[in-house]
Amino acid sequence: MSFSPDSGNIQPVLTISDLAQQKNLTSSHFFDAVNYLKKNPGVILDLEQYRATKRIVGEVKRTVRFIPIGSRQSKEWQFSINVPSGGIVAIQIEPPNGRSTPVGSIVLESFYQQGVTGVVIGGRLRDVESIPENFPIWALGKTCCGSGGLWEEEIDGLINLFGVPVTLGSLIIADENGLVVSPPLTPNELKMVGKFVDVDDYAKFLVRNSGFNYNQAKNSAREHFGIN
Repeated sequence: MSFSPDSGNIQPVLTISDLAQQKNLTSSHFFDAVNYLKKNPGVILDLEQYRATKRIVGEVKRTVRFIPIGSRQSKEWQFSINVPSGGIVAIQIEPPNGRSTPVGSIVLESFYQQGVTGVVIGGRLRDVESIPENFPIWALGKTCCGSGGLWEEEIDGLINLFGVPVTLGSLIIADENGLVVSPPLTPNELKMVGKFVDVDDYAKFLVRNSGFNYNQAKNSAREHFGIN
């Protein structure tokens, strides 16, 4: 939780990570809430989760785009150096279904040691057996091939993952249902996201304990939590 000055007092500012610790926030809740807020949520359904069984929840703090090297001279990469801790790394690889990847055991260990909370790869991943335990990685697939033929085009700029724009500050929730990307949300908007978890839980309670049907439970729960 971060803090912000308010009338001379230090007040806590809600973050997406805080909200996920407080409530059982899923990608489904997040999609519904961001859609309700008219923030145009992006959805990616084709990635696979590797190694860890937990979800990814957080803010994107590093982006990088790789393209075919063509006739360029190779260079040392910078994308895994000085990565901000406590956030997600999002990586675009073109073409995404190619066999090469810049993401292997050394890069992943570097991310992990720098406090990265998860990695989303618009392309392939290798050295799966070397992923640190409980370090969530989402990728299009696996490969045994390294980085040959790839060029580090840009760091911390706008990238595109399967038609979904991702930039620094984007919010991501990825779980077994899919991956949802949102633009940055204000603390009040995040509180609304939390209400969607409450509505879902209360509606299921009404179905289970009061014999409500789907429409009755949904409408009653939304009215109870002030969602029109």
